[in-house]
Amino acid sequence: MPLEEEAKCTYYLADRTFIESSEGSISGLTEKTFAILHRNSATASSYFGHPESRVITLGTQMDL
Repeated sequence: MPLEEEAKCTYYLADRTFIESSEGSISGLTEKTFAILHRNSATASSYFGHPESRVITLGTQMDL
């Protein structure tokens, strides 16, 4: 893609937030470990090297 076109691009990325509760299918230490690992992981925009000013993030919340 030419640089002129790339400068006009908007990137749409998905993001998930995991909620810890007793109603989910995973519980206890497994749920806490998974939530910590996900929280400490890199965002998709930083992983792919997209500039933050051209990224739109669509988020969902999931119960573990």
